[in-house]
Amino acid sequence: MAQQQNINDLLEAIQQLVQGNQALVAALQAAAPAGGAPAPNLPQPPPAAVQFAEAPALANVDALIDYSTKQGVAIFDAGCAPLPTKYNLGQAGLVVFVRELQDRARTQGWSAGAQNITRYINTEGHEVDIISAYGLIDQQTLKTQTDLFVLPHGPESDTRKSQNNAQMWRCLMATLTDDAKAKVIAFRNEFEHMQDNQTFTSAPLLLKTMMRLATLDNKATSETLRNNLCELPAYAAKVKNVDEIHTYFDVNYSQLKARGEEYDDKMPTLWQAYVQSGDATLVKYADDLHTKYFDGELPEDFDHVELMRRMKAKFDYLVSRGTYGSLSPEQEQIIALTAQLEQVSGETLRLSKRMTEQAKARANAGNKQQGTSGSKGKHIKRTIRKNRKDRTNKRAQNEDEKWKKIPPKQGEPNKKKVGETEWTWCGEHMAWTLHSTAECRVRKAREEREKQEREKHEKEAVAREATIEQLTASQINPHYAAVMATLAQMAMQNE
Repeated sequence: MAQQQNINDLLEAIQQLVQGNQALVAALQAAAPAGGAPAPNLPQPPPAAVQFAEAPALANVDALIDYSTKQGVAIFDAGCAPLPTKYNLGQAGLVVFVRELQDRARTQGWSAGAQNITRYINTEGHEVDIISAYGLIDQQTLKTQTDLFVLPHGPESDTRKSQNNAQMWRCLMATLTDDAKAKVIAFRNEFEHMQDNQTFTSAPLLLKTMMRLATLDNKATSETLRNNLCELPAYAAKVKNVDEIHTYFDVNYSQLKARGEEYDDKMPTLWQAYVQSGDATLVKYADDLHTKYFDGELPEDFDHVELMRRMKAKFDYLVSRGTYGSLSPEQEQIIALTAQLEQVSGETLRLSKRMTEQAKARANAGNKQQGTSGSKGKHIKRTIRKNRKDRTNKRAQNEDEKWKKIPPKQGEPNKKKVGETEWTWCGEHMAWTLHSTAECRVRKAREEREKQEREKHEKEAVAREATIEQLTASQINPHYAAVMATLAQMAMQNE
């Protein structure tokens, strides 16, 4: 009986619960508006707050990345991908490589937060960025700090630093060209560690090795970089291109800064380089900026970066218009007058040759008349007998005449008697002869030729100067007279 009573009580309780639920459902349905929309007075849950991040990897730079999710895999793939530009460890591509690596480090979170792997403390206690100032920390100091997250049992081996390191070294190796990769691998003992039969790579040490191979890391290199910057104007005169001028400057200056050194003459060196750019409009623009800079008309923060930016903009504008490389009116006038001078010089030279030929013809005609007699119209050829040497025993004769080539010693007379014959030292023949130096026919002939050459050049100079004076008076202002005179003198020296 008692058991039956308990069952009845349980059934009654269940029935009461069912009835209560039915009443509650009816009340809710009565309160809901038509169409099944939720009651307007019921509170809605607030939307979840979105955390701003410039890139997916920056959403929480200090937290571990969950590689079991699609987002985690995407972050890993983006970090390991090669940089946009392949690098061959050459100086020409160094600036681009550093800038692209800095951008990758920023977007992947390698250089942000407490888990960054780009900033370290050097032996002097200063914080150093390994990308931009790789020369300010030594290899061993860097290795001591990176071992904390590179080695498997290090205190930070299971942190975001270790994940960042794995992405960064893969990115660096993927960016190298095949030849550059072979060079780096040859020094893998500098950035790889073997432990438990596994290889662990340190991205900061790998970067340090790459920079060492790309640029000799010593004092001699710093001196070379400074010399390269000093020679920027000469380089500009050769390339005559603002982009190449800026690349040359960036390559050398960035390496100098990476070694913790400075170059104080940045602005003067750049201005001198722009003057050699070869474009009259760009040179004038640079000169105007130079004047405003020293007159205090430019902003106080105007530095070499702003100067390069403005000159780059002006260069691009001139190139887009197709006018870069134009000469100033003065340069065009000098080129035109130089061409005229060359033409006049050529005509003068041809005239001089004709006059020389005519003079030789007259001299030959006079010699023929002196060598003949006109009696009864018959020409009698003169016969000149020469005193021939006895060549029957030439060897003995040479032995006897060796003394003729021995000059008199200092203080000795230049005349002496050998046998019955008096001999005189001839400076022209450099031998003892029967004539003196003043009587030497060879000397007289040489002096006559030299005299004729002098007279020839004097006549040409007079003709050239007269032509230049005429051109100067009729076509150019007096400011360029000195230029034309210099060109004429150079032309005479070249002849």
